[in-house]
Amino acid sequence: MLRNERGASSLIWLSKLLELGIEVHGQIVLCPGINDYEVLEDTLETVFSIYNKLRSVAIVPLGVSKYSRSPNMKPMSSSQACDTLEIISKWQNICSQAFKRKILYGSDELYLIAGVEIPDYNFYEVKEQLENGVGLISNFRESFRANNITPFNVRSGFFQQVDGAPAIGYRAITQSKYNMLQKLETSQDQNTAILTGGYTKEFLSDLLKEVSLDTVGVIEVENRFFGGNIKVSGLMTFSDISRTINENPKFDRYLIPDCALSDGRFIDDFRVEDLPANVEVVTANGLALAKSLGLRN
Repeated sequence: MLRNERGASSLIWLSKLLELGIEVHGQIVLCPGINDYEVLEDTLETVFSIYNKLRSVAIVPLGVSKYSRSPNMKPMSSSQACDTLEIISKWQNICSQAFKRKILYGSDELYLIAGVEIPDYNFYEVKEQLENGVGLISNFRESFRANNITPFNVRSGFFQQVDGAPAIGYRAITQSKYNMLQKLETSQDQNTAILTGGYTKEFLSDLLKEVSLDTVGVIEVENRFFGGNIKVSGLMTFSDISRTINENPKFDRYLIPDCALSDGRFIDDFRVEDLPANVEVVTANGLALAKSLGLRN
């Protein structure tokens, strides 16, 4: 799968790290028809029997864009996601009984694809996998509801926490200078829409219904830039957001999460001020969204 004959040797170094007591968090990218079902069972059994010192392992579905050239790489179906969650749950229980730790976690994306309710915040014993989308929605939900937890903000770039790596390019710090939360006293009366990726549209709609904010629009930004099954908010582009605003012009203000920006730019190299409407960038957590909607001070 790594297309590298020496790729499997990385497991030697994983064993060494674990032997030295170094905390390691792993990830399994699940490719339908390649490493799912029986292969996944075998992989999780190997984690259980050999690599059980791993602090956590996230199981995430493959993202397939329109640029993917391999015919073997396919997006996961709802039924496949359901089956995968059952396998993960089985091995979570086995690990919990043997080690008093779940170790294994399905990503939020798996639950969304399967159409299954995402577990409560307290279900997750680790928080280090949040940027892999494990427990991120439950964290968002709890902080939006004003529960006493630390809201998590998705920052740009997979390697953004690597010590010593410069915060430039893909790893650049998301820009908060566009955040207009200080306008709360006027924005409450404005006709507002939240622009989001396809995976979180229904979740955000349900969250707003809880607080009777049915007038706030939740609009999916279809990702035509990447295509495929790419529906995460962090990969929303200027071109797709602009098209969505033009197709939904009735709102006074539009909110987008800061995780869609890197160094003030979208991935297709445009800036927020280039958008054709009043767009406010909101920190990507529930507390910040609640404040931007006038629910919290």
